[in-house]
Amino acid sequence: MNLLGLDIGDKKIGIAISTSGIIASELTTIPNNERAISFLIDLIKQKNISTLVVGLPRLRSGDESFQAKKVRGFMVELTEKNPIPVVYEDEILTSKEAERILKEQGLANEQIRERVDQMSAKLILEQHLNKMSN
Repeated sequence: MNLLGLDIGDKKIGIAISTSGIIASELTTIPNNERAISFLIDLIKQKNISTLVVGLPRLRSGDESFQAKKVRGFMVELTEKNPIPVVYEDEILTSKEAERILKEQGLANEQIRERVDQMSAKLILEQHLNKMSN
């Protein structure tokens, strides 16, 4: 079972992958523009992805944020063009955690900015994998 983790922001989409169902790995970050959906559809086919695990931004209260509505809209557009199961995971504080991890790895600020979205996607995917294993 190959899973793709997505952290969808207004400007960028972080992407992570799990081909084992156990370990998640950072894959890439792409611009969130008019080509993003076609890129993701090609990636889904190329990597034989069975499920998308998508970060859903929530408020501390647990309610969905305005960004969550944008993420759901993006996913509707994607799945209309390429039907695939989607699982949503709460992504609260994943970006902060991703920044912390990358800083601990000793990366420069520019490198952190380049990788924070894909690291966030990895954390979202790991959260899902942990739930599946329990």
